[in-house]
Amino acid sequence: MTRIWLVRHAQTAWANQGTRHDSDPPLGPIGREGALRLAEVLCGIGFAAVYSSGLRRAVETAEILAHPLNLPVRIDPRLREASWSCSQEHADPIAGGECPLLGGVPVQRGVEIESLDEVAGRAGAAVTDMAREHPGASVIAVSHGLTIGVLLCLAKRVGLEQAYLKVPFFLKAQMIAWDADSPVSGVNEPGLHTMRAGP
Repeated sequence: MTRIWLVRHAQTAWANQGTRHDSDPPLGPIGREGALRLAEVLCGIGFAAVYSSGLRRAVETAEILAHPLNLPVRIDPRLREASWSCSQEHADPIAGGECPLLGGVPVQRGVEIESLDEVAGRAGAAVTDMAREHPGASVIAVSHGLTIGVLLCLAKRVGLEQAYLKVPFFLKAQMIAWDADSPVSGVNEPGLHTMRAGP
């Protein structure tokens, strides 16, 4: 089993300005400070690799975490944020509005939505590849809220519709153990076997 530490990126410079989730802002001062503190906590764990989505906020977070470990950041676009919207009962993706479940994130007209099954497929494949490359080791994977929520649903073997409720706070680190020999195939055959909260 590979221990994969899922970390949501640090707070961005635009976090309090209601910016849409698909923008690519840099980290703000609060986010950088928090990432430095988390790096101090995690540096005592022997990590084999640090992975990140390709979005700037995740890459900057991963670079801060990787620095004291003397590891390069490996970019995996499958760790990107999901293209999502709230359910119709909370916000109408056609008419627009705000999603109260995710802190009033704006939902705009014409946004293409990626299904949670699609997120599970790509993110599950990413962590399966990490587990194959680093069997029995610990790795860091810096990703985004809903993508991590989906992976946590797989870890707990609960329905993907609960992913919205599992979106972590900025810089929350959670360890999951992933078996590369049990690949994820949708929701029915998760490769994740255990999970515990991180520091």
